Amino acid sequence: MTETKKDIAKKYFDAFHKGELDVVFSCLSANCTVQYGTNEPAEAKPFFLQSLEMIKSLEFTTNGIYTSPKSNKVLIDFTYANSKDKNNTAVQAIDIIEFDLYNQISKITVIPNE
Repeated sequence: MTETKKDIAKKYFDAFHKGELDVVFSCLSANCTVQYGTNEPAEAKPFFLQSLEMIKSLEFTTNGIYTSPKSNKVLIDFTYANSKDKNNTAVQAIDIIEFDLYNQISKITVIPNE
């Protein structure tokens, strides 16, 4: 059975939370970009390598994963907080995950609701 875009997005998202970059990279297209609170997208692989320690310091809760059959996008509603922060203030955010024709992730846009 072929993985759906929703399955691939969940696989990527779960691996991302655990810092399992080999799994993350297996979900991405060669030219995948990320846009995490910046004006311009950045190359995904270098971004994830540079951000690994920060990623590991966060606790994530997935609130919902949404898509439609004809869409090339999956939306993930989630909350994150710094596990080392004594106040542990949670931030709600949305990932917009876009796919290419081969069902690989081609762009990830994160929109924090701060």
